[in-house]
Amino acid sequence: MLNRLYKLDQDGTTVGRELAAGATTFAAMAYILAVNPAILSAAGMPQAALITVTALTAAVSTLLMGFLTNYPLALAPGMGINAYFAFTVCLGLGVSWQSALGLVFVNGCIFLALSVTGIREKIITAIPHQLKLAITCGIGLFIAFIGLKNGGIVVSSPATFVTHGDFGTPAVLLCFGGILLTAVLIARRIPGAIILSILAVTFLGLFVSNGKGGSVTAMPGALFDLPASPMPTMFQLNFDLLLHDFGKVGVREEVLVKAKKLYPAQLEVIKQRLGLVRRTLQNESLKLRMDFLLQNGNEKFQAAQKEFDSRLSDQLRQIDEYAEAIVWANEPTVLPEGNFDQLMEIANLQYEDLSGKKLPILTLEEIQMLSIRKGSLDEEERLQIESHVLHTLSFLQQIPWTNELRNVPEIARGHHEKLNGTGYPYRLSAPEIPVQTRMMTISDIFDALAAADRPYKKAVSIERALEILEL
Repeated sequence: MLNRLYKLDQDGTTVGRELAAGATTFAAMAYILAVNPAILSAAGMPQAALITVTALTAAVSTLLMGFLTNYPLALAPGMGINAYFAFTVCLGLGVSWQSALGLVFVNGCIFLALSVTGIREKIITAIPHQLKLAITCGIGLFIAFIGLKNGGIVVSSPATFVTHGDFGTPAVLLCFGGILLTAVLIARRIPGAIILSILAVTFLGLFVSNGKGGSVTAMPGALFDLPASPMPTMFQLNFDLLLHDFGKVGVREEVLVKAKKLYPAQLEVIKQRLGLVRRTLQNESLKLRMDFLLQNGNEKFQAAQKEFDSRLSDQLRQIDEYAEAIVWANEPTVLPEGNFDQLMEIANLQYEDLSGKKLPILTLEEIQMLSIRKGSLDEEERLQIESHVLHTLSFLQQIPWTNELRNVPEIARGHHEKLNGTGYPYRLSAPEIPVQTRMMTISDIFDALAAADRPYKKAVSIERALEILEL
């Protein structure tokens, strides 16, 4: 029956060979049962449930691949995506794992649509082979770095960002030995090399101290047991990030996450200009010293050295003050404020580029950006941000709300309006703004001020947020 169903004779294989190949593939991939839950649990997801879900996901997807396509391919959760989910989205951006699961669901729907329409294949074909290799290597290095950090082989360092761990620690030596064992087994083409290495390190970890009064690994409560229930993670996704200002997907990302008045590349160019000015001053000082030495001799030159040094020091200190003033002016403020007198002084200065052409240290556009008195956006960028309300409203109006929730679009559309009619996008006044919208607006402003998970701004204290809201 298996031979007829899967056309084994036609493909030049046998049932026994396929069973052996399946067992080998399982041995090679079984490590995912341990690694995937360990990575995702860092985001706060229950690890026991994750083990069950990982096993079920791999089993169901592999069976579907076999039944529907007759391809001998095993499928399992991606080792790069799970790390991005846990460490970048959840831990890095402060998104709850439930909200992140909602985004994953939407992402899956989009990819399904791309696959069905054939667009996905065209996108993959358009990506250069070298870039595909680079992406694969980058994901692998990212996962390896996480593993090395968790194993203590690399640790954080304020001077060099990362440095090596203490190789005299038994736990670190065990991790390092596990890596070497895995490499040797893979090089010798031992079936199930990775899972065998994991089992070996896990067993040895029972007898190795973790430096905290216990061992690296511990015996389980029972050798055999029923799998944990998947219910703690089942259907726990929510779509709050989609319903809250979903229209921001239509705003350019660089504007949406703009943390300072200048974009990072603009500030870097200004720093390079000031660096050129410093180098020019140093070269001019050196030329003056050489001319003075040739004209007046060594004795007078030695006597004038302190004056040359003092003059150059004053000039370089002035450049440093200009740099500090630019960095200060680049910081956004919550309330309208700022004294930009020194900024205007810098705007009148010029420097010579490598061709000898005189150019302003700050361009007109840079001066305008640095002179923003509130926030980090200029007028054009602010209009882009404000347009998200219209996109959000359009999205909400497409949802078939129940009778109890049918007014959600109307409530949401006015959460950026002001009682005096100066808000956006409709310039509504107090009588036109429902009470529910006013409550939503206050909550949204408080969240924007006090939230610590925004990559583009620092949070203010709760007391300061309440003071700004005059509550």
